[in-house]
Formats: sequence, structure tokens, C-alpha cells
Amino acid sequence: MAFNKFTLSVLFQVLLIAATSFLMVWSFDQDRLVVARFTFVVLWILEVMYLLHYVNKTNRSLSVFLESLRGSDFVRSDDASGSFHALNISYNEIVDVVKGARIEREAQQHYFQYTLELIPVGVLSFNKDDGAIEIYNAAASELMGMSKPSYIDEFDRVKQGLAGELKGMASEASELIEVDSPGGRQRLVVRARMFTLFGREIKLLSFQNIRHELDREEQEAWQKLISVLRHELMNSMGPVNSLSRTLLRMFRKGGRNKRVAELNDKTIDDAVDGLQSIDNRTRGMMRFVQSYRELTRLPAPRKRHVGGAEVLKGVKNLMAEDLQELGIELFVEEDDGIPVVELDERQIHQVLINLVKNAAEAFQEGQTGKKIVLRWRVNQHDRPCLEVQDNGPGMSPELQEKIFVPFYTTKKDGSGIGLNLARQIMLQHRGRIGLSSALGDGTTFRLEF
Repeated sequence: MAFNKFTLSVLFQVLLIAATSFLMVWSFDQDRLVVARFTFVVLWILEVMYLLHYVNKTNRSLSVFLESLRGSDFVRSDDASGSFHALNISYNEIVDVVKGARIEREAQQHYFQYTLELIPVGVLSFNKDDGAIEIYNAAASELMGMSKPSYIDEFDRVKQGLAGELKGMASEASELIEVDSPGGRQRLVVRARMFTLFGREIKLLSFQNIRHELDREEQEAWQKLISVLRHELMNSMGPVNSLSRTLLRMFRKGGRNKRVAELNDKTIDDAVDGLQSIDNRTRGMMRFVQSYRELTRLPAPRKRHVGGAEVLKGVKNLMAEDLQELGIELFVEEDDGIPVVELDERQIHQVLINLVKNAAEAFQEGQTGKKIVLRWRVNQHDRPCLEVQDNGPGMSPELQEKIFVPFYTTKKDGSGIGLNLARQIMLQHRGRIGLSSALGDGTTFRLEF
């Protein structure tokens, strides 16, 4: 409708200009019509100018509209007349929609900002190209002990080299760092995520203070360790104490030491046997102390790039013959295309051999089809891992909670340090050791790198 009205209006003005042009040309042939000639010329100019103004009115309205959108300066059009009334209505409707979207976006931004400031997890994002910080919430400021910095390099003021650590973190990676803040030494778990936004590569970091959780875990670990130490000491010192009192009674009578004439061969033999028992028990205690010394003096790993399949084949060559004599089959499985990992081959061999021995000793007597599988694969998190799987009796949930506690063992002659040592070795490799097991369904230990 508006278009038809616009067309008729333009057509009418063009015809009017044509008629005025005809009259203006005719007046130039009439010498006596000087005033009329001047009037037609002025009228023709005014008609052409009005037509141009009328035609360009749409462009001007659209230009104002686009300019207001660009500057977010929304000015409504109240022109309710003319052939562009419908265009003005549409313009005002678009203004309302854009203003509503802008208000909703600002509300969401405020909501996001309030949420970001209230969560107890520190959040930081920065442009990977120039290191400019874009997001830095209150929790991050409190954990780091500094107000919002402009660039990531400023974190070196908190801890020397911290900026490099944060910039060097890979996407999906997590690390444990320690920083000094006004609230004391903080232990923070830092997680990283990379994404691209409007052509800019952004790194998003989260900081979570786990000091309280670590303190609680440490306290529980000490309680478990003290319980094991107490059990071991009582098992050793109880018999020694009892035997010492027995020996004293053998050589004392009526509150005095017996004379040589009061001793016989049986007393001497019994005393020697008792002293031998005390010697054996104290030697056991010395071995226990030596085991503790080995546990607390683990050397740093000497890493090199090694394929997991190569490590497993080395373990198989060492263990296959002994396992065969026990009626246990040993298999090696590997996925294709798994990259090499950086590890200390000797230490990882030590861990795997210990796990294989544990699996072999866990089989019940008389069980048939005993099998241990060494596996090199990528897990569901796309991380390479070594697995030791057996089809033995499995473990109860209670046993799974205790087996990594130092000196806890279910073996008669075990030291109880093997699995804890394995855990320490994996921690030094920036990895972890885990297990899955169920009674009657075997056990699988995983070394994840």
C-alpha cells in the first residue's frame, strides 16, 4: 500500500514537472510574458528539488535508523503522515526489538558478572596473543593477593615464574601450585581451557583453594599411618616385652639375681632361645624402619621418551617364566598409534613388576585359567595409560580404601610399602595410579600419564 502511494506520488510530481517544463519553454517564445517566464523557471526548480527531497526521504530515514543502531542511540520516528507512514511503523518496531535485545543482553551480562563475583572459585581469562587480562573475579583477587592486573606477566609479582606456568598450561590440563597471599600459603588447583572468541585465542583458568581438603586428607592419612605403625610396633614390642620379663624371672629369685650354682643347662638353653627370638624380632623391626627410609627417600625420576609397549614387553620378558611355573598366563596388549610418553623406565618397571607380583599372589589356590594382562592404551580422557589386569578373586571396597596406606599389608611377609611407593612414583611422573575391582571379578590397576 505504501509502495503504491509512493509510486503515484512520484508519477504525479514527474507529470507536474513535465507540464511546468512545457509551459516554461512556451513562455520563452512569448516576449511579453517576462514575469510568467520567471515564475515557471522558479516553479520548475522548486518542483525538481521537492521531488529529489521526496525520493531521498527513504534513504535519509534508513541512514538515521542504521546510525542509531550503530551508536545504540535509539530515537523513535513520530512521523505519522505521508507515504512512508508504514516504513516509520516498521522502523519503530525494529527499534523496540533491538532495545529489548540490548536490555536482555545487559541483564544477562550483569547476571553473569554477579555470579562470577559470588562463586568461591577464582576465574581468570586472558588473550593468549598479548597476555591482556579480560576476566578476573573477586575470588581470584583474594587467592592471589592482588587487585586486577592488566597483563598475565604481572603474576610474577605473586610468585617468580608463575606467569610462565600459567601461559604454558595446555588446554584441559590441571596443576597444583602454591602461592603466598595475605591469608598465608595457598595450595591451588589450576585448571585451563582454551577457546577462540571473535578470532582471538582466549585461555580461561580457574583457581580452587584445596588447602582445607588437603589438610583433612593429610590428617586422615596420618591417622591411618599411625594406626598401622601402632599395630606393627605392638606386634613386635608386645612379644619382646613378654619374653624379656620371662627371661628376668629365669635369672632372678626372691628379688635377687640367681647364682651360677642355681642355674642349669635347661635355663641357659631357654635363655638363649629367648634371646634368639628377641634378636629375630628386633631384626624385623630394623627391616621395617629400613622400609620406611626407602619410602621417604625416593629418588627423582630420570625421564626419557619411551613407548609404553616397549616397557610392557620388558616386564613380560622378566616375569613370564616365573609366572608360567605358577600356572599363570601373561599377555601383552597394545593399541596402535599411541604416542610415546616421558618416564623413568626403571621406576615404572619397578611399579609394574610389583603389581604383577601382587596379582600373582592374589590368585586362590586351585583356581584354573589364571591370567594377567598387561595393556597399553588411551583411556576415555585421551590420556595414555598402562594397565595390569587379572582375573583373580578381586577386592572388597574396604580393602581398596586401605591398600595404598603405608605399611598396610595382607601378606604374612609383606612390607606394605609397594603400592604406596607406586603412588609416589606416579606422582613424580605427574600421573596417577588407580584401580577398579569387585569381589569375584578380578582387579585392574591403571597407571595414567
